[in-house]
Amino acid sequence: MLRRTFLVRGGGGAAAAHGAGHGASSHGPSAPSELPAWAAPRRTYLTGILDECSEVMKSTGMFIVKLADRFLAYQPKEKMYRIPRLLSVWGKRPQVQDNTFIAPSALLTGDVRVGRKNYIGYNAVLRAEEGQTIYLGESVNVQEKALLSGPCTVGKWTTIEPMAIVDSADIASCSFVGASAILMRGAKMESNTMLCAAGVLQAGADIPSGEIWAGNPAQKIGLLTDDEKESIIKAAKHMVLLGIEHRDSWQLTWEEVENIRQAREQWARFSEHNREMRIKPFYIKEPPRPTRRIPGNKSPYEKYEGENKPPIMESSHQGHH
Repeated sequence: MLRRTFLVRGGGGAAAAHGAGHGASSHGPSAPSELPAWAAPRRTYLTGILDECSEVMKSTGMFIVKLADRFLAYQPKEKMYRIPRLLSVWGKRPQVQDNTFIAPSALLTGDVRVGRKNYIGYNAVLRAEEGQTIYLGESVNVQEKALLSGPCTVGKWTTIEPMAIVDSADIASCSFVGASAILMRGAKMESNTMLCAAGVLQAGADIPSGEIWAGNPAQKIGLLTDDEKESIIKAAKHMVLLGIEHRDSWQLTWEEVENIRQAREQWARFSEHNREMRIKPFYIKEPPRPTRRIPGNKSPYEKYEGENKPPIMESSHQGHH
């Protein structure tokens, strides 16, 4: 009996081998279409329930993902802060020129005219009432929580530090107003002057050019040196660059700002270990402008060299070894 069973199985195996060999000779090797009975998975009641639950959970998850994508498509792009910064009062709206940063929490009301490349810090207030005008020159920085009210004029390259108050006063160019300083009504600061921190310039007082005042009431304590005058301009330039950086950052979402920060950190680490890979400054040499001469009447040199060449990239370090 055992021998017969062995022969039957062996014969079946031989027949299968013969068929496989025949198929391999004609069409190449092929896998069996069905698993044998002993290798087929047995489906029980528990496995059936688990399979059905997995299919339901898979379809539910795909539906939730599609629904979330649809909702996100209709959502506006998230911004970091939204608040009106320019407020029209008495029919007058603030006028702001290009390359100026106004912090989202700052407030400009009425006839306020802001020049180019200014910096208006966070929580700063520039308030012009009816019939009043506030003028800010070029590269002026009004820092955090500073207050400018009434008709006043601020010259270019002037710094007004945090929590300073300017009430209907005039400040000439290249001047410096310290933190928490106060300029009362009718006060005046001429060019290249400094009012130290917490100083109070009384109403109608005038600081002549080149002097430093301090105290309450403010009095002359010295003269500005050339280095101090240059430092006032450097401080204004620093705030101009800082304002451009803040303006570009507020136009991005917080995810984009975080990506930029990580990219800068990676570049800093890379450049620290690869100093020779740093980019050298380049400038573009403009091609010669075409003349109004007739194209046919060219000198041999012009015919050889050509009249309009593409821009030539030259390093500013060329010739230095």
